[in-house]
Amino acid sequence: MIATVRVIAVAVAVAVIVTVTPPASKIRQIQANTPRQRPKPRPSLEPSFEVA
Repeated sequence: MIATVRVIAVAVAVAVIVTVTPPASKIRQIQANTPRQRPKPRPSLEPSFEVA
């Protein structure tokens, strides 16, 4: 039981970290991978309301 709880806690923590941190690093990776494409302007508030 304790082991499964730890695994779930670690998975949740990793998921939260992955979802919270990427904005800057992911944008840099996308720009590095596709330097020729223009960055698409994405509104910050509307998508979150649509998803939520």
